[in-house]
Amino acid sequence: MAAILIVDNCSSDLHKRLTQQCQSASGNGNVSLLTIEYDIREDLPEETDVIELKAASADLIESLLASRYPHLPEVDRQRIGEFSGGNARIAIALASTVSSGGTLASLKDEDLFQRLFEQRNPTDPNLLRAAEAFALVYSFDGVDVADDSHLAPLGSLE
Repeated sequence: MAAILIVDNCSSDLHKRLTQQCQSASGNGNVSLLTIEYDIREDLPEETDVIELKAASADLIESLLASRYPHLPEVDRQRIGEFSGGNARIAIALASTVSSGGTLASLKDEDLFQRLFEQRNPTDPNLLRAAEAFALVYSFDGVDVADDSHLAPLGSLE
């Protein structure tokens, strides 16, 4: 029976160990391994194919929006394409907040973020505060537990 093991947020070390396990457990190729990592840098393990996904171009995002949201004016498609940074999911989520006849062209980045974050839901300051805290923790090294790591100051926050 063939199997595919998929591991997200996989470190290079874990990838190497899993590769060895899959090769030893399945000499006949019945276990395939797919690991996903945001940034593998220069470390390319042997017998590993790397597929790099890049952000979409602003033109591609605008074309996607034109086909999905034909009511959006070109100026809004351009603004969303610029704001989304090539991320189609962000662009689609933001475009879905525009009502027919509405516009985003004159909104500041902060206003666009607010619209994207709330997505037609009522404003919830507690949810925003939690998201800000999680974003902060995500930006720090969560593995190193030494006294001089990022975790000590984060742990003291209330």
